[in-house]
Amino acid sequence: MHVSPSTAEWLLEISGLTVGTHGDAPQDIVGQGMALAAQLRRAATGHVMADGCLTGPSSTCRLRELDGGEAACRLAREVATADDSSLATDPDRSAHLFMQAVRAAATAVFHCRRHAHPAGDCWFSGNATDGCASVLAVAHRVIA
Repeated sequence: MHVSPSTAEWLLEISGLTVGTHGDAPQDIVGQGMALAAQLRRAATGHVMADGCLTGPSSTCRLRELDGGEAACRLAREVATADDSSLATDPDRSAHLFMQAVRAAATAVFHCRRHAHPAGDCWFSGNATDGCASVLAVAHRVIA
C-alpha cells in the first residue's frame, strides 16, 4: 500500500473530499463546477503520466481491470492537460485519484450543461465539444 506524502493527500484519499463550499458561504455553482473540472484535468494528467497512457491504454494501465476501464483511460487522455511529468506518482494511486475525480466531476455535469453549454462552452472540454457526455459515460460504467 502506498503511503501519501502529506496529511492533505491522505485526507483526500480516505474521505473522497472534493472541491466544495466552506461553512455557511453561499454555493457558487459555476465556480465549484469549474473547480471540479480542473480537478478532473489534473487527476487525468497525473494518471496519464504515471501509467504511460499517452497515446492509448498501456498494457499495465490500472484502469484496464475495470469494466469500462478503456473508456476511462480514453477520457483521461481527452481531458489531460500539458505533459507535466511532475504530476507522475504511483500508478495505483494516480488511477485511484482519477476515478475519485470522475465521481466528483459527474455531480457538476448537470450545472455545466445548464450554465456553460448555452454559451457554447463546456467545463470538461478545452474546445467547443461536449466533454460532459464522456464524463457521464465513464461515471456510469465504472463507478458502482
